[in-house]
Amino acid sequence: MWMPHLTSAIAGFGFIYAFYFAIASIEIWLLFRGEVIQRAQNSTGILKILYRLATLGVTDMSEERVAVDRKLSRVLSIVGIPTVCVLVGYVGFIFGALKSNPWWSTSLMPVIFIVSAMASGIAVCLVVYVAICKFKKIQIDMNCLHALVKYLFGFLVIDLSLELLQLLVLFYEADSHIEALQLLVTQKLMYTLVWDKS
Repeated sequence: MWMPHLTSAIAGFGFIYAFYFAIASIEIWLLFRGEVIQRAQNSTGILKILYRLATLGVTDMSEERVAVDRKLSRVLSIVGIPTVCVLVGYVGFIFGALKSNPWWSTSLMPVIFIVSAMASGIAVCLVVYVAICKFKKIQIDMNCLHALVKYLFGFLVIDLSLELLQLLVLFYEADSHIEALQLLVTQKLMYTLVWDKS
């Protein structure tokens, strides 16, 4: 009986993901369109062809066109941020709805997924920023780095609090899966859940 519901849930995820992927792709293209046009003009050989294809035939870089691009990017960002929150929360909903894993079977799972995605996304941005600065030999903006670290720490604290709250609820309910959860917390996942978070 649960299989059609699971299939529908996964199909819903596909639609949400396709919508977000389209928004993100257009936004990235708009943000880097000027650089792509410049490289299409200055490159030679196969790179010139590839960059010309990436322009999609739009080579207008007038001030009016750039202003339109910025407005479109802003609109796509406004639509894209809630969409990605829905996407990540929906994944959490699918995992939370599965009764096969007692750890995930909680109504907190969508929120935990969203906060975890924010923490991991900021961490990736931080690592990529530092790596690019080192690779291009650009001085790291310490204000930017400190801001990223502050946001990362904040979301890690929220994430850890939610996961501990989830564990407290599961242990309080103390159903038939409590022994498996105790084994995971105290042995199998001790490092990643406790020490890695701190």
